[in-house]
Amino acid sequence: MKRDTSIETFRCLLMFGICLLHSITQGGHNVPWAANCLLWCVPGFVFISGWCGIKFSMGKVFRLYGISLYCAVVFVIFDTIANS
Repeated sequence: MKRDTSIETFRCLLMFGICLLHSITQGGHNVPWAANCLLWCVPGFVFISGWCGIKFSMGKVFRLYGISLYCAVVFVIFDTIANS
């Protein structure tokens, strides 16, 4: 499927909105109305990403789980050392 430039631009704006949403909610800034306005960015980004044809393969799923498992183990090790 050929990618449309306007959809890719909108997707980039949605990514910016998601980053802004994370900085508002996780950065200690308590601005609930802004967070509520930006919540629509997440499903919009997921929809556009899926619609543009991200190819599904079991290899990618296993690689994602492997990376997640590795990060979780490293986090637990560092957390255990830091809290000892």
